[in-house]
Amino acid sequence: MSVAFPSGYRIGRDTPVTDHLNETDDTMDDGTLLIRVLGDPYTDIGLRIKMMTRAEMQVLLAFIKTNRAEEVTATIDGIDYIGRLRGPLRRTMTGIYYNMEFDYRAREV
Repeated sequence: MSVAFPSGYRIGRDTPVTDHLNETDDTMDDGTLLIRVLGDPYTDIGLRIKMMTRAEMQVLLAFIKTNRAEEVTATIDGIDYIGRLRGPLRRTMTGIYYNMEFDYRAREV
């Protein structure tokens, strides 16, 4: 079962996105390189949600805690992803607004 990430939150343009090919390499005794594919490629997205009211922050925090074991679908920059939300949850304030950062490990669909 998957759930959709709630809409209406402002994802910061400084959100880091790292694509992993999910492979490892070893140098053999004869100097040749052995590359092993461990699984499908995946993407780590360090979501930065900015300028939330207290109520928006509380709703998002409840969503994350409730769905931490579920697959979550999200569209980010026009790309559809499915994956899991991961901690730790980092919260800061800018004036009266709340900011939250957390990781989303996902794959494109």
